[in-house]
Amino acid sequence: MPDTIAPVSRVAALPPTSPAQIPLSWTGSDDALGSGIAGFDLFVSTDNGPFVRWLQNTRNTSAIYPGAAGRRYAFYAIARDVAGNVESAPLAPEATTLTTGNSAPQILSAPSVSVDEGQTVEVTVEATDADLPGDTLTYSLVAAPGSPDRAHQRGVELADRGERRSQDAFHHRAGDRQRGPGAERRPDPAGDGAGSEPTGKPGNPGGHSPALEGQLWTLGLGATDPDLPKQALRYRLTGSVPAGLTINTVSGQLTWVPGRRWEGAVSGLT
Repeated sequence: MPDTIAPVSRVAALPPTSPAQIPLSWTGSDDALGSGIAGFDLFVSTDNGPFVRWLQNTRNTSAIYPGAAGRRYAFYAIARDVAGNVESAPLAPEATTLTTGNSAPQILSAPSVSVDEGQTVEVTVEATDADLPGDTLTYSLVAAPGSPDRAHQRGVELADRGERRSQDAFHHRAGDRQRGPGAERRPDPAGDGAGSEPTGKPGNPGGHSPALEGQLWTLGLGATDPDLPKQALRYRLTGSVPAGLTINTVSGQLTWVPGRRWEGAVSGLT
């Protein structure tokens, strides 16, 4: 018996609002003695305009329609079977929606945390996305944290599958066990980058030889650090420094050849 009955199909209903990339699905069936569905045609109308064919003779049952934000779309499907019978177009669209575009996800406030030196900082960042249906969110660090002995502001970047991005910032601060969580310090003149603040003084506490014009003058500095295990110290000059005066950042030795403008002058070293 020849197949003379057309198949039927329907586009699944859409929510009132959708992202610009509209997820569509549809189904179809042929009668029990029919030849089976050969494919579907999908039609779309934009802002109540005429329907135009979007997909032709596809065997797929889902697709993403590439819409634009702020437009109203309507859809229907027609099916055809292997025998060539074609479903009639419906009198009304089977699915309609208004696109709102893809909104950027919002990062919720992250709590401030304080940890001891050497411990792991763990902060859970949570976010929400107003898009319907909900998008899959991915997280990434905008910048990796640097040295933990300073207060840092670091960004968190968040993207959804529509590639809309948002940024938020959180602060972290770390201290060591001697100075307490959250302590921030700026070692001077010697620094070890962690632990207790070192103390420094000239290597010759009882006095040192005067610096003479045109002659090489050196002075060794010493510093102590109570942290265990011992940490490498680094020295630097601060404040108003005479021209040509340098310091070995590892050993702490000062080196200088005074010029004429320093003849007879007295300079303090602290």
